[in-house]
Amino acid sequence: MNKPSSHPVPSLMRESFCLTTGLILRRGGTVCRVEKIDGDRVHLMHRETRAIRIEKLSVLEKWQPGIDFQVVHPNCLEEMIDILARSDAERKMLRKLPTEGVTAAVMSEFLVRKRWLNVLHSRGYERFARSDLDMLEVRYLAKQHELPVRTPESLAQYESAGMEEGAFLLPGYGSRGGKGLVRGTPQMEEMIAQVIVKARDGKIRLTVSGVKKELEEQIAEVEPSKAKHLVLPSYSTLRRRLLDQASPYERAVFKHGKKRADRLFNPTGARAKVTEPGLVYEYDDTDTRVFCLEPRTGLPWGRPWITNGVCQHSGFPVGTAMDTIPLSTQSALSALVNSIEVKDLTELNSTHGSPHVYTWEASGYPTQGLFDNALYNSPRILSLNADVADASWARPYTPTDKREIEYFNGRAKTYFNTLPGFRGPSNDMDALKEGLGTAVLSVSNLRLGYLKWMLGDETNRPGEDGLTSRQRYLETNRVLKLNRRTPPDTRRLRMLRMQPLAKPVTWNRYGITVMGGLLYQDEDLFKRWINRSGGSMKVNVRIDPDDLTAIYVIVPNTDIVLVVGTCYPEYVEGMTLYTHRLVLKMCKQKKISNPSIRDLWATRIELKELVAQWVKDAKVFIRKRAIAARNAKALRERKKQEEFATTALEQACDELNRTEMDAEEEGWGIPAEQA
Repeated sequence: MNKPSSHPVPSLMRESFCLTTGLILRRGGTVCRVEKIDGDRVHLMHRETRAIRIEKLSVLEKWQPGIDFQVVHPNCLEEMIDILARSDAERKMLRKLPTEGVTAAVMSEFLVRKRWLNVLHSRGYERFARSDLDMLEVRYLAKQHELPVRTPESLAQYESAGMEEGAFLLPGYGSRGGKGLVRGTPQMEEMIAQVIVKARDGKIRLTVSGVKKELEEQIAEVEPSKAKHLVLPSYSTLRRRLLDQASPYERAVFKHGKKRADRLFNPTGARAKVTEPGLVYEYDDTDTRVFCLEPRTGLPWGRPWITNGVCQHSGFPVGTAMDTIPLSTQSALSALVNSIEVKDLTELNSTHGSPHVYTWEASGYPTQGLFDNALYNSPRILSLNADVADASWARPYTPTDKREIEYFNGRAKTYFNTLPGFRGPSNDMDALKEGLGTAVLSVSNLRLGYLKWMLGDETNRPGEDGLTSRQRYLETNRVLKLNRRTPPDTRRLRMLRMQPLAKPVTWNRYGITVMGGLLYQDEDLFKRWINRSGGSMKVNVRIDPDDLTAIYVIVPNTDIVLVVGTCYPEYVEGMTLYTHRLVLKMCKQKKISNPSIRDLWATRIELKELVAQWVKDAKVFIRKRAIAARNAKALRERKKQEEFATTALEQACDELNRTEMDAEEEGWGIPAEQA
């Protein structure tokens, strides 16, 4: 591939014009910007929709400046307004905006928001809320009116901001001064900084209310002639100032309280010298960078995040699990359970097509499990009340607390980069298209391929001491000791990875209805354990997110767990909780409030047909997501978001997954969508 160039292209040098990166061109009513010149291809980005179009250099050479196109030089505010506005009304609105800090990109986004509200209001959506819109209609309107796609949540926020001809729809409106566009004076900003220093020193409460109260007292003591320059800012402004100046520990105190902050940042002792393998296991997750389908159903499986567990002494992988949610407690628990179980590699050894037989010697209870520091992990793991392992957590921004798993996940990312779906850098559109063209993989192929790499190349790679991680793990007959700590029956242990329903559900002679209409029943178990006067009982239920063929019912006031099969085995065959959620949310979009099994079947077939169309779509979507707070480098550079590329399939599934459901009614019990 030719190296991209930002130098002028000689063949296009004309009088007062040469083609360079960053040049703005107007052709008819379309304004585009030259993003990149790559050999004989020129990448043009639409100024409003941000869509990328690639033109051949030979085509552009035939264009005549002043006839086929015009070169735009937005050197002043009026020229920017003339480029962006479509009508005199829009020009009038733009001229009323504050000029300080308002760039062409800010103006463009302001107009997009205004146009979206005009379109929705013209179709009868007055004072609408997020629940009044569905994503399918939004995509239709975007295509019809040539607008960039926005989520219903964003459009509802635009509506709540107001339709007045002012700066209410400006990006970052609050940080620009809020209502009336009143910015803080230098005297006020200096006073805020001094008060926050006092709060950090412990002289006043380290909260927004504490800072605000101290500011009010200091302003009251100032002479009236000087007090006119001291306008107390809003609560949100004070909160931003406090978070900007606070340290990571102080932010944790501010957001979660001192007790939780101390637990997060105090040393856990897990990095003490470990002299034998199998004592301490470290757990963390990583992104596979692919999107998977379930081959049995042809439906989406989701974007896998793999949680791995490694032995702290040897670096040997001891367990693994996959989930569709990053930083997932469910995945961490599944990896812990998988670490203790004896592994069944029958499927792997029957499909890899090699005389080599894979083995995985790790099993048995560790003495300690070191998890990621996410706050939501602690109550879930501590509430297990099971003698599995002593739980501890790594400190934020301290990757050395779980050094072995960080190294292992770094090598795993190198393996994921070799998969067909690796995206490549987000600014290289050709690499993205090449990777995304084959990014949709079978989840079974991904799982088996990952196990082959982990149990083959990775565990047999010599380290600095000349030993492989497998050899270090198997030293001193450790396997014999671990086998003595392996439970003879792991079925009850697997209950730890099941997701519980938030509320008890009714079990009567018709069965148990959960998850939006799925019926489960076992008449023999019902007659033996539940049947009594009244004919029903409230029971607690747990669900395996990877297998919906049965649910696990806990008999009240006992430790007995009953496995109750489904009445619709054909429907749930190959379905996961993620896939079933997509079906339910698609029913929600179709205004089906209480879907029957016939509705579920019809929607499942419709989703399968849509998936087949989305897989063929070659479009590339550049999206942004929040960077994980544990990324110390991102924290230092103050980057809150990162770009990543998705296929049309992943984009559509994510939009569908954002549909909200009301699961409060009886029969709609479904595990919460929590990390």
